[in-house]
Amino acid sequence: MMRRSALAAVAVAMIGTGFPVPAGAVDLGDGLIHLRNGTYAVADGPSSASPGRAVTALPPDERTTWIVALHGPSDDEARGRIEAAGARIVSAVPSNAWLVRARPGSADALRTLDVVARVDHYRDAWKISPDVGRHVPADLARRALAPRRLLDVHVFDGESAEDAARAAADRGIRVIAVFGADRGNRFTAVADAAEMNGLAALSAVEWIEEQGEI
Repeated sequence: MMRRSALAAVAVAMIGTGFPVPAGAVDLGDGLIHLRNGTYAVADGPSSASPGRAVTALPPDERTTWIVALHGPSDDEARGRIEAAGARIVSAVPSNAWLVRARPGSADALRTLDVVARVDHYRDAWKISPDVGRHVPADLARRALAPRRLLDVHVFDGESAEDAARAAADRGIRVIAVFGADRGNRFTAVADAAEMNGLAALSAVEWIEEQGEI
């Protein structure tokens, strides 16, 4: 199944689609960060009601995911300064922001750059497709899994799907199959809502969606 974007349907702003990172982040001029699971204003930041791990609890050596919103254009100079601070750009985010992988210390360094408006930790809940659980499977075996769902769990490029699947199994989550970097860098798992939260808490996990039916 083709991997879906974790972001709003803006062609150049896709997470995990396998396309090259675009040269610039699209600026819609609205001062908002657009995610598949909602939006928030750059001036205000994400709602405190959005669940997620406290940034202060992140291990200093853990490379995790951040949204970097910019003041000015997302040109080569801005990208170069973001990368020089120790971040790896994953994809563009509307409006005028980048999704990056970085350690907490690098995120702090990004906040000092004059081209950066704000840096927000990418919440675990944002990794879960809002479409999970919205349909009744036609396949009777799939229905019998309820309240669990059969999921495709996508892993960031540069991270190991095998290691992520092992970490999921260590949490008691049933892993069905693992596909390496040459096959989409993902694994399939069966999980209920609480277990999905555990999957989303894995730093290497990029996006979780329900597996489609043929």
